Amino acid sequence: MLSISSSTVAASPSRTSPKTRRNFVSGAFDWAINPDLLVRANFDYQERKISAQPSIGPYLNGQLPPVGSIDPRTLLGQPWLQYETRTFNIGADLQYRINDKWKLTTRAAQSYNGRVAAFPDVYNVAANGNVLSGDIYYNPNQSFRVISTDSYVSGDFETIGIRHQLVTGFSTRNFQAVESGFRVLPDTVGNIYNPSFTSAPSNLTYPNHNKSKNYQPSVFISDLMSLSDRWDVMLGLRHVRYKNDSMPASGKNTSQTASINAPSVAVTFKALPNLSTYLSYAEGFEQPGPAGYDTNNAGENLPPLQTKQYEAGVKYSLNPDLMLT
Repeated sequence: MLSISSSTVAASPSRTSPKTRRNFVSGAFDWAINPDLLVRANFDYQERKISAQPSIGPYLNGQLPPVGSIDPRTLLGQPWLQYETRTFNIGADLQYRINDKWKLTTRAAQSYNGRVAAFPDVYNVAANGNVLSGDIYYNPNQSFRVISTDSYVSGDFETIGIRHQLVTGFSTRNFQAVESGFRVLPDTVGNIYNPSFTSAPSNLTYPNHNKSKNYQPSVFISDLMSLSDRWDVMLGLRHVRYKNDSMPASGKNTSQTASINAPSVAVTFKALPNLSTYLSYAEGFEQPGPAGYDTNNAGENLPPLQTKQYEAGVKYSLNPDLMLT
């Protein structure tokens, strides 16, 4: 089965009003090669442009302009200044039924986000609306790309009266980023109540970008055990190897490596057929962003973070289509 859809949305009432434009196309393909083998693929692509509007700072005495004094339909950025994004996602997976109880799944996906980052700012205004200080942070060449894969075997079996639902496999994540490198422009609209506009600048040069590469392969296993009709216990473990290369525009290049185990456990008690309570604990792994531009190590990626999460709750099923938690 093949399906494709597309759409275009545009809104631009006037030169002095914020503008938005969006183009979108997507598709999906399913192919059952035989009763045991299914192949799926999907993609989507989007272009989006939206006028960049500033946040409005206070008067010099610290008070903000009165609410409602500024028409939100008035463009307070520049007509040529638009925040633009271009994204695509593409993925495929293969599902193979080994037998009635076991299945093999393999997936691969790639995501890309390229953007024109545009941030107008109005830091201070006078009572008559004159812009006392403001600027534009502008960078037309930022990009972020992720390639991920995972393969796992899932199935169920019984041992000494306990039913097991087992999932085990491996995954990879490869992330690359090109960011920062902003050019600061002095352009403002002059007055927030009676804006005036400038022509688009030309022949601009930009600072070097911060670049980073991150690779995370991991192996994982989880086992959901049904001890009885009322009690379920889940045990899981993921082992992650981590490598991050940071290449800031200024400063030295750095490389970080780590090897982390992330366990998880959960217990569920079904008090009634439609009412259950649960407790869970999980450890995770997060990659923080780069250090801020105003720090001594600007652009360098920070060390990875290992997180812990505790959760307790109740689930109540009102009907097959509605569950409250």
